[in-house]
Amino acid sequence: LLALLIMGLAGSTSIASAASFSDVPSSSPYYAAITSLADKGIVSGYTNGKFGPNEPVKRAQFAKMIVVAKGLALQKPAKATFTDVPSSRWSYGYVEAAAKAGYIQGIGGGKFGPTAQIKRQDMAVLLVRVLGKEAEAKTIKEPTCMANDEDKISSYAIGAMTIAVRPRVQLLQWDKFRNINPTVSASRGECAFAIYNTITPPTTGKKTVTMAEENAPE
Repeated sequence: LLALLIMGLAGSTSIASAASFSDVPSSSPYYAAITSLADKGIVSGYTNGKFGPNEPVKRAQFAKMIVVAKGLALQKPAKATFTDVPSSRWSYGYVEAAAKAGYIQGIGGGKFGPTAQIKRQDMAVLLVRVLGKEAEAKTIKEPTCMANDEDKISSYAIGAMTIAVRPRVQLLQWDKFRNINPTVSASRGECAFAIYNTITPPTTGKKTVTMAEENAPE
């Protein structure tokens, strides 16, 4: 049961390649990302042969994903950084590694919220830090996501969300209604897509003609 609840990542006995996932067809927008990450041992599926691309991801699970993706060593200090992630939790080493790297800062009050589902805007904030663009994000005061629901973005995530949809970054995509859904829980497929583009920039290995370099009005 624990293996099903956590993000079945490196070291699990689950499916090794997205090509085998019955619920991730080649037509899926997440197929390439899931395939690449699965081949690298960063993500894996369940023992029933499925990946569950539409299932929500918990904050501790996402911390593990990015730690494995970045190849960080697990950290197990004598004193826990967050009161709700004690050394007895399965995710302790991963959360501490992400905290030491400066990727996560908690939810306030000395807590991390490991069992809460990670929201799309929080995923953007975390991955923008991973990309080293947090300072730039803090300079952006008005959202420019070209989305119909920009007013729903929390103030702390405005810069990160704006950067996350840029073509050269592309951590997030709009839905068919042109919404960016900042407060909606990120799915396993969306997390795989975002992490893949974090460690493999969208333009890597491609020859492109850039027609609109940024999403800023100017």
